[in-house]
Amino acid sequence: RNIFLDPRLGYEFEIDAVAVTIDNIVPDQQVTAFPGMHAVPGLQFIGALRLYPVVGNGAPGTVLEVYGIGGLLLILVLFLELIIEVLTGANDATMPDSALDIFAMLREGTLIGLYKLNFIKLICLLLMVPVMMAIYAVHRRVDKAMASVAQVVFIVGAVTFISSNTALPMLDLSNKYITTTDPAQRAVIESAGEAILSIGDVGSSGALVANILPWIGVFLFSLVIKRGGLMGRYAAVTGMSASALLILFVIMLTFFPLASNPARVISLLSEMLMIVFVTIVTYSLFKIISNIKE
Repeated sequence: RNIFLDPRLGYEFEIDAVAVTIDNIVPDQQVTAFPGMHAVPGLQFIGALRLYPVVGNGAPGTVLEVYGIGGLLLILVLFLELIIEVLTGANDATMPDSALDIFAMLREGTLIGLYKLNFIKLICLLLMVPVMMAIYAVHRRVDKAMASVAQVVFIVGAVTFISSNTALPMLDLSNKYITTTDPAQRAVIESAGEAILSIGDVGSSGALVANILPWIGVFLFSLVIKRGGLMGRYAAVTGMSASALLILFVIMLTFFPLASNPARVISLLSEMLMIVFVTIVTYSLFKIISNIKE
């Protein structure tokens, strides 16, 4: 068979056995060309040669399949996020500013309130981890330095964003605020809510790094794709555009809070581009998996 190799990838191979007839050999003598293999005269070994790209540790096909499933789930969640924003108009730009207003918002509609508090973005970032790991695995032999930097920035950003997300803490405080009737206790709960918002709310200067760093990581991974050329230029362009728009969106909400309408347009555009980016990356990933199996 003809085997087509991509010169930009590293390759390893394993030999199960060699298709060769061994004659004039002392019984049970070790075949010196293949240490560990023993044979008897006239015995024919018929086996297979496995040759595959080195894209990860362990069994690359299995590892990438897990990453690919994460990509498919991420596409579904991104579509859900886009549909909710289009139908309801809810996004970070329309979120109330004070803890009391957020408590009221959560009482009126818990799911929409959690959406505005970026709970669905938290899920997206969790699902984006295997996608970014897949990009690293595919490109680690092509551009290891840049891929390593991108991986570190993204992981640190994702952990920072997830740990500072305000959705579940604010929901818990909202429930406590409803159940208590003591004014002093309510004042303590309100103060706790304001403190949480100051370090985790999109638009808060205290949360600027946590809200930007993951998208800087995605931007760097898009540069890795552009330099490596293994997933196509459209993946690189859409990834860089989506992450740049998300960074711009966060900066606008932080320093120009009155520009909510332009920010909403930027948010919608970035979400659509992110869906295209993840779709192309996931498709390319399954294509690589198919080549490995072939």
